Amino acid sequence: MHFPSKRACCQTYAGEGEISQFPMIVLYKPKGIYRKTSSFIVRDFTCTSCRPLLVVTCFFTTLGSCIPVGYFLGIMNGPAMFIKVWCYDAIKSIYGLSLSALQLDVLWALIVAIFLVGGICGSLLAAWCCNKFGRKSTLLLSKLLLMASGCLLFLCRYSGLVSLLLLGRFIGGVAAALITTAHPMYLLELSPADRRGSVGVYTALGVAIGICVSQVIGLQQLFGNAELWHYALSFYMIFVSVSLPSYRWFAESPEWLLKHKPQDCLVARKALKDLHGSQSISVIYEEKPQLAASEPMDSKELSLLAVLRNRKFLLPLALVLTLQACQQLCGINVVMSCKELPTKVFYYSVGIFTEVGFSNDNANWMNLACGLLNCAVGALTPFLINRFPRKLLFQLGLSPIPYFIASELFEDSARPVAMSLGSFASWSCNFMVAMFFPLLENVWGSFAFLPCCAVCIYSLILSWRYLPETRPSNNENI
Repeated sequence: MHFPSKRACCQTYAGEGEISQFPMIVLYKPKGIYRKTSSFIVRDFTCTSCRPLLVVTCFFTTLGSCIPVGYFLGIMNGPAMFIKVWCYDAIKSIYGLSLSALQLDVLWALIVAIFLVGGICGSLLAAWCCNKFGRKSTLLLSKLLLMASGCLLFLCRYSGLVSLLLLGRFIGGVAAALITTAHPMYLLELSPADRRGSVGVYTALGVAIGICVSQVIGLQQLFGNAELWHYALSFYMIFVSVSLPSYRWFAESPEWLLKHKPQDCLVARKALKDLHGSQSISVIYEEKPQLAASEPMDSKELSLLAVLRNRKFLLPLALVLTLQACQQLCGINVVMSCKELPTKVFYYSVGIFTEVGFSNDNANWMNLACGLLNCAVGALTPFLINRFPRKLLFQLGLSPIPYFIASELFEDSARPVAMSLGSFASWSCNFMVAMFFPLLENVWGSFAFLPCCAVCIYSLILSWRYLPETRPSNNENI
């Protein structure tokens, strides 16, 4: 492949009777990693420093997107008893019905589970939103949904309507699915090649921090009580509000711009320069028409059916779906998530500690300690992910890698669909764990974790045998 001289230049390219008016931008560097994007190639080089804008983008997108997702997963534990009492009183005052203990437990199960149902529905829309509106715009849409959800959760107590609580949880689930699909893809496409692994783990890290924050806010000494539980449910709106103004300075994904808005090539160039620096970071230049013609599928986004029918995507898609499913089925949410009921309808955490002899107060503090440990280990992943092979790290823990492995296994045209399907598998298996683990626990007791052990062994064998090492390679080599 031929490159011009060291000096950056802009020119037009003529090929097969057509003149392209898009500038050819070359920042000289002899070696690098190529990624195809529509009729362009983005060439990444080793980045020796981390640009402030990239750091700020990672921080604020995680603060306003992923932390609220984790917060949703964990907040229902602390004020659970008080919310159930409110639900009983609200239904009695509006409909004149007195719910039995079983009916109240079923209603509570619906309140908690509808967030996961929203996640399943949102994951089906995520690929279309990412392709249609862009990665950044999808994240902005998710923030608007989070704000709407927070308003409903806050107002439900004053209105006395349980339906507002249900609707707020459902909308929050839709927003969470959009985030878990768009956020890792957005950060990976903004980052230089040697930083993609580090930024890819911010999704899982943000979720872990959100769970930990919800455990603190849900304490009865703070907001997890009869008077303030509606503040606890909507507290995450602070994170969203703080992060929203910063989005005006963030760039849309350069890869999405080059694919869907090639007239904004200069905008993409400026975004890459701001994110990566002006020296030896990226090369954007127009491909020859014959190269684009040799792989016509790369010139447009692939639909769900196109991805499912293409045999070359079969193994990577199976890996993505399996890793996302194993992440949920391995039992981590049973141990770490803080949704718990006296009747054990949903995830365990506090309930596990009380069963082994801890008082309720001590069980809450033990649960918080687990959340802090989860955050501490998660904080190490940005430093470890590029220093050790992905396969080795995945054998040690399932959390961060499934969130971004689809971005490394799939080319640009199939990436949104793959990320969306992975998110669908994750939320569906999350719902299965929430619904069926209590049944296993009632029958098998502590042996209910045996299927989780089997899932861990299966994921170990699968990833060791079939998962390619993606550090630090490009999609086509994989």
